Amino acid sequence: MPLTMMDVIDSAVKIGLGAAISAFASYKTNKSNHLNEKDKEVRAHKIKTIEMVAEKCEHFINCYLNFRNRLAGILRKRSTDDEFLLPQPLIESLQEIDKDLFSALESVNTARARLSLMRATQAQAELSRMISLLSRIRNPIMQEHRAPSQSAFDKFTQEMSDAINHFHEELAKLYEGIT
Repeated sequence: MPLTMMDVIDSAVKIGLGAAISAFASYKTNKSNHLNEKDKEVRAHKIKTIEMVAEKCEHFINCYLNFRNRLAGILRKRSTDDEFLLPQPLIESLQEIDKDLFSALESVNTARARLSLMRATQAQAELSRMISLLSRIRNPIMQEHRAPSQSAFDKFTQEMSDAINHFHEELAKLYEGIT
């Protein structure tokens, strides 16, 4: 049976149309897979960053707790609620712990910068609040060797506890938003 020009054109159109549909579907599938893979990598990187921030901040919080506990022990031995000058042995005792705390503060600045890059403003604000609260109590102790009153220490401890809890909540929200 002889092929007519119409049969040739019909076959060419069918083959070409099939190839065009196949090429378009392949392109869309590859593009979708690429975007999904990219999203997965970005999400994994964000999760890793949040975990790094959490680790650095937990180290800082643990160093703060060591400092707070040592200071609480010193204040508990006092019979008065007033501020007082620390004797040299107590200063040296606090300086040992303060070295770790100061080192942890440096790594927290890295964590704060990462939170800024992720635009996690609430978590960053709570972390900054923690640092500010700590500086307010730590600086007079370490620079002037002046211990706070028990009531000032109790107020600070409660404010710091609230800031830590709010920071954990904000970090959890951030993590939850990514996963």
